[in-house]
Amino acid sequence: MVIGWPPGDRDAAPAGDAAPVGDAAPAGDTAPAGDAAPAGVAGVQSVECRSADARRAQARQECEVTARALISAAAWLVTATRQTDARLDLDGLQGRILKVLTDRQPRAGSNLADYAGVSAMAISKAVTALERRGLVERYLCSQDRRMVRVVLTDKGADLVTEVEAARAEQLAFLLGYQDKERHAELRQVAELMATLASRVNWIRRKLGR
Repeated sequence: MVIGWPPGDRDAAPAGDAAPVGDAAPAGDTAPAGDAAPAGVAGVQSVECRSADARRAQARQECEVTARALISAAAWLVTATRQTDARLDLDGLQGRILKVLTDRQPRAGSNLADYAGVSAMAISKAVTALERRGLVERYLCSQDRRMVRVVLTDKGADLVTEVEAARAEQLAFLLGYQDKERHAELRQVAELMATLASRVNWIRRKLGR
């Protein structure tokens, strides 16, 4: 006669093999109930995160709208003054070079390239065209004969004055219908754009572009 496990206990371990009661984790080792974040607090944090994300998205969208408006205004100004520059036989890059040289401080070609945001080759070509017209001069730096400096001539300074007067006259005619308050707002925008341009040039110099 074969003696087996009682019915229903076939898969159970013998009583002697059971883990001693003393090996169980003490009741005191369980995490206190107070350490868990209340459901209400987690919900509030989630709402605050979504609200912060929404504010950042809205701020980014407002910046993009402002950027598009500034780009459109800048394009309009370039178009409005292009005829004046063409009449004086200047392209946009040549005009920018003359403008940055108005302080009569010699500039290296790399500095002019940083200011205009173009390549050194483009600056060299534009400076050569200006030099042929007697508007700028190039000379070797006395401290480093490998470095070439560019400086504005008297003729170039006279042309800059003429260009700026012609541009101002043309834009003043176009803005003549605006009231005094709007003119003040436009001057503030112009100052802001000049600040932004200086910041962009500073970043380019830092990045070596």
